[in-house]
Amino acid sequence: VLALLVAIPLLGWLLLPALAARQAAESLDPPVGDVAAPGLQAPASIRRDARGVPLVEAASIEDLAWATGYAMAADRYNQMT
Repeated sequence: VLALLVAIPLLGWLLLPALAARQAAESLDPPVGDVAAPGLQAPASIRRDARGVPLVEAASIEDLAWATGYAMAADRYNQMT
């Protein structure tokens, strides 16, 4: 039983990069390009690192919140439908 308590979290950490890459591949975000966003006051940037984690940059807090929500919704679209 103790071995299972140690092995299960370790297995999760080993599979995490593969799961992150799969999730990034299923995202609705285009890998490169621009998206028209009528809610933004200024341009915002959403880039992804090697593990698929979104890196969001914006000129204001409002634009940052909008772009972060957009990235989260794009990642979770398959879970919501």
